Amino acid sequence: MGLIQDWLQRLREKKREKEDYERQSHVQESYHERKKSANERMLERFQEEDRQRRIKALVEQYKKAEDRKVWSGKMNNAIYAKNIIRGQKNIFKGRCIFTNNPK
Repeated sequence: MGLIQDWLQRLREKKREKEDYERQSHVQESYHERKKSANERMLERFQEEDRQRRIKALVEQYKKAEDRKVWSGKMNNAIYAKNIIRGQKNIFKGRCIFTNNPK
């Protein structure tokens, strides 16, 4: 029983240490935030908003590119699939490899 109690005691201590660290970091952040002037806080807020807008625009751009790829049919269309038997030519655009007749 002593081993289990010691183990539980160590877990409780780690939990307390973690809570203390989080509390200290929160106090430190609030101190630094209060130390700044109102103009600095406003400037940081505007910069963060601009950064979020740019990120949102890039995400929308990537989503539109993926949608175009899906709706154009190039994503799962067999015509654009690579021929794994003969190099990197498209399957339906090369000559038939199973017969002697071209296309």
